[in-house]
This record gives sequence, structure tokens and C-alpha cells, in this order.
Amino acid sequence: MNNMKKLIYLAIGVVAMLMATSCEKDSFNSTSGEGGFSLALSVNNNETLSSRAALTQNEIVDNAKVDIYMPNFSGKIRSYKYSEIVDEIIYLPTGNGYRVDVIAGEAAQANPDKANFENKSYAGSADFDIVANQITNDVKVTAKINNAITKVTFDQTIAENFNEGYTLTFALAENESNADNTLVYSATQTGEGYFIVDNPITENKLYWSFVGTKTSDGTEFNAKGAIEAPESTGGSLVGTRHTMNFKYVVKDGKLTFTLVVDKETTTTTDKIVWTPTSTGLSTIKNKDIWAKFVTIGGDVDTKEYDGDVYVQYRKSSTDEWATPDVNSDNMVKATVDDKGVLSAVIKNLEPATDYQCRLVVYDTVTAEDGTTSQQWVESVVSEKEFTTAVDQQVPNRSFEDYHMVNATSDYPRFYRTDSDIESHRTEWWDSGNEASAGYGYTICAVETSSVKDGSYAAKLQSRYAIAKFAAGNLFSGNFAGLDGLNGMVDFGRPFTARPTGVSFYIRYKGGTVNRNGSDGPLVTNKDTDKGQIKVALGTWSNRTYGGATAECPVRVNTADKNTFWDIQNLPETIAYAEHICTNVEDSGWYKVTLKLNYNKLNVFPTHIIISAAASMYGDYFNGCDSSDMYLDDIELLYDYETSQLTGPKIE
Repeated sequence: MNNMKKLIYLAIGVVAMLMATSCEKDSFNSTSGEGGFSLALSVNNNETLSSRAALTQNEIVDNAKVDIYMPNFSGKIRSYKYSEIVDEIIYLPTGNGYRVDVIAGEAAQANPDKANFENKSYAGSADFDIVANQITNDVKVTAKINNAITKVTFDQTIAENFNEGYTLTFALAENESNADNTLVYSATQTGEGYFIVDNPITENKLYWSFVGTKTSDGTEFNAKGAIEAPESTGGSLVGTRHTMNFKYVVKDGKLTFTLVVDKETTTTTDKIVWTPTSTGLSTIKNKDIWAKFVTIGGDVDTKEYDGDVYVQYRKSSTDEWATPDVNSDNMVKATVDDKGVLSAVIKNLEPATDYQCRLVVYDTVTAEDGTTSQQWVESVVSEKEFTTAVDQQVPNRSFEDYHMVNATSDYPRFYRTDSDIESHRTEWWDSGNEASAGYGYTICAVETSSVKDGSYAAKLQSRYAIAKFAAGNLFSGNFAGLDGLNGMVDFGRPFTARPTGVSFYIRYKGGTVNRNGSDGPLVTNKDTDKGQIKVALGTWSNRTYGGATAECPVRVNTADKNTFWDIQNLPETIAYAEHICTNVEDSGWYKVTLKLNYNKLNVFPTHIIISAAASMYGDYFNGCDSSDMYLDDIELLYDYETSQLTGPKIE
């Protein structure tokens, strides 16, 4: 890298252009209260780009984002991606104090890397005015590098004293566990690295840790520290470059580790001029793409079009676009608000399938002779591609696969041992049978006389034996053994899809509470026992008590109430749904459909937990020892309609 400073210049020529019904507006109208501006983009980049898959100059330009805000910061009115907005004019009401923001480089990507060695990020803003009937002076936005930059070299003493596998890790958070948020330097990886600082207030230190094996005696050496943001930037890491040299020296017979840091803040420059269009589809974000539907956004210049706006879609394998037809299954009418922001939902899509979509407008078109007609105007420039997400079902969802385990008494486990079909032998469901069987009873049995799908169902039965009450239970995960008389359960199974809900068939008979453990919820012998089914999606990092696994990451030990996790409110939980049964008499079979309520849409799950209990306070040894729950045909749903439910659907 050279020391040449680089900036991104955004030149905005503001032009008051007011009349005409088509795109070619070429005169002013003094009675109108609107003006317009055009943006033209070019790049002059004098810095050599990295050869490690770095963004090219064209990619930086094409993917850069521009946001236009109303005066007095009263709301964003336009968001553009350069590649979609070339050679167009944007019309705005006359007014003072508009603001334009620009983001370019890595931060403008659809899924930006928090930390990377290839791509810088740039950001800047400026105010401008829209004045009727005159051309304003150009407005320049200076978009400076807004990364925290680390530049590392290793002194020769590092190579002399450590084996080649040493690593130096940087992060913006202490003890960062997500590898995607760290930069790892080594003997073969030095030079500059770039952090995106999302929160300058909390992310105000660079934390480093060194791990290496000493060549002298083969022992592991560890060192760590933190570098604070310089005072010259007001305590912010944004736009700072930290040049560091790591050195390992011998002093008075003792090895010490020293760090030299040059906190020089520098910037680099690009020159960029913009040209957006005012009508088109926005980039489709991953969070808006589901297995069977997708949410589409965009902008429509309401001065350019006054007709109905539709989103037309097709499979990418289709050769040609069909002629637009409002009655066609591949047309969705979009809603457009008074600011020209459009939205549409394309439903009933096939999972894991490539699609294309575009805007089409049924608009009034004026011919040369002055006559008007309604015609389709196809916005080919706004074409977007997306791939629907996968749909994934839980294995053995109707409990047709099981085998009997010979312990003190036979009890079932819901997978096969005698099948050549791999999916039939998947150990996915488990229960507390392994513990209860030692006392001569089964808390999760195979039901054959009353089922809803196939030949079998699961029967969860709460029972009491010797000195312990045990709730009938069934869960995705693994029974991890006993701690004395107390069971340990590892909940969760790997799962990466995003269902919108879950349905299942259930029968329940609760009875009156007659078993009360210590330190439990306030249930008494006058209360009715309750059954519970809960479903959660998340990215739980081993919530362990004595060693949960990456396969089943959430351990609960009924001997330790500190492990009674409130799954719904764990920070790693992405989505949650539950159903509580309160029937005293046998309800008979009924179907329940639940919406999965997502609290995070930009995070995707790694695991799923499905847990059912005939007595919901069984962890506290509270409940009725004759409560029974039957379950069958558990199905994960992926349709749009389920995502719109406001409560459980009971059939």
C-alpha cells in the first residue's frame, strides 16, 4: 500500500426540472413546487487493489448505496444502489436541508464481513437544497474510510522463538467467539485488515491475543491486551489505522513480550459521481427470502407513473417473460405509499428454487396524436434474482420408527435399529425413559389404538415411582444420564431452515396436581395440571452444565435450577412458539397450528428445540401422576399465511 490519501467524492448536480409526463422532462414550470437532481458516477482510484478477491473498482461503484433524507431529518425518502439508478433524474419538492448519505465498499454489500483482509468501507454525508427553476452548485460528499484498520508486522524474533503455527487474533469485543468477527494474523497473513465498526461507543477498543508454541521447550505461550481508540478522534476507532510490530525478546534471562503501536490515522481516496434511477426494485435481502415466499421492496417515481404497479416473477429456468396479465398467477400487485415506496409479497413459491422478478406498470400512455391508452410498461432494468430458502422437516415426525430397549422393563426409543434406510435410523427424538425404566415405568410410550397419521403415535404419561415424580416427556435431543436421581437432558438438534410455524395433533388429559416438589412454581393440589409443547429456533452456544454437545447444545440438569433455561428469552433464541393444554377430561384429538414468532430476522438458526411435557412443571417435580398427552404428525410450516397468524389455530 502507498501513502496516497484517497477520498470518495460524490458530486450531485441539482436541477429544477418540473414538467412532462414521461422520462424526458426538458423545461421548467414556475408554478410547481418541485425540483430535481441527477447523479453521475465515475471512479479515479490510484491505489492498487489487493489480489485476494477484493472488490474491483466497478464493484465498489455498482454496489455503493445512496440514501436521501427529507429536510430536518424527518425521514428517509429514497435508497439507491448505483447499478440500478444510472442516467435518471430524481424529483423532489423544493426545500432546504435535504441530506445525502453514501456508503461504499464492504459495508454496502448484501452480507458485509465484520472483519476482512480484502475490502475497505467508506461513508460520508452532506446537506443540499432543492431550488425551483434554477441549477444549484454541485454538492460534494467526502466519504472517508470508516474502518478500524489494523496493520501488523512480526519482528524476526517471533520466527526465531516460535513454531510457524503462531496466531495473533484481533477483535472489537473481548473474548469474541464468532470467527467471522475476528482477524487472524500469522506467519503467512500480515498486512492490513479492516473492521466495520457498527457501534463506535461500545466498540472503542481493539482486543488482541497471541498464541504460539515456543521452539525452546515446546510449551504454549499466551499473551493478550487491548488498544484504545486515540483521543484525537474523540475516542472512536472509525477511520483509524493502527500500525503494529510484534516482538519477542530475552531480558535478564527472562522472555518478555512487547508490542509497538503506531496510532497514525490516515485515509485513502476514491472519486465517485452518482446517477440513480427513481423507479426500480431494491436489492432483496436474505432476511426477506423464505422457503415459500419473498418480500419485495423498491421505489416508484409517482410523477413518472400513475398506473397500477405489479411485480412479475418467473423461475430462472424459464426462457422468456410472459406477457403481463393481472389475472396471471405470476403477477403480484404492489402497494405504493405517498412517498413512492413500494412493497409486495410473492407467495406460493417452491423451496430451494431460483427465481427472477421485475416491475411492470399498467400505465396511461400518450401517443403522438394525443390519444391515451392503458398499456404495460415493463421495467426490465429493475430485474432481480433470488433463490428461495430450503424447507426442512423433523425426522420421524409421526413416530412410525421406533425400537424397544431392554432395561429393567422394555421402553421405546423413536428410531429404528433394523433398517437399511439411514433416515429411519436417525437418533433425533429422545425422552426420560432411560431413567424411569430403572424404576419400572415408562413415561413415553408407543400408542397404537388411537393415532392420527400412520400406525403409531407418542404417548407421554406423567407417573410417580418410589421417591420421584416424572413428567411424561419427548424432545429433540439426547437424554444425558442421571445426576443422582435427577435427569440430565441435552436439548436441540442441528437445523438451518426458517419455518414460519408448526402444526401437530394432540390429545390431553391433565387431572389435578397431586405431586409437589420443592422450590417449584406456585402450584398446589387444587390446581389443574398443564401440558406444554414448545418449539424454538436458535444459535445456542453450548448452554452447558457438565458438557452439552455441539449436536445438542442446551443442557438442563433437574438437580440444578440454574440450568432451567428460559428458552424463549435466551439471547441466542431466534424464534419461539408454545401451546399449553389445560384439559381436565380427555380432549380427544385436535389439531394445533402455531406461528413461530421471530425476534431476529437477520440471524439464521443452527438448531431447533421441540419439547413436549405432559406436566409443564415436571422439572420441579410438580404435577399430576396420571396426566397423559398424545402427539402425532408434527409438521413444520413454511407458508406466508402461517406467518400472519395472531394466535394459535385450533381445529
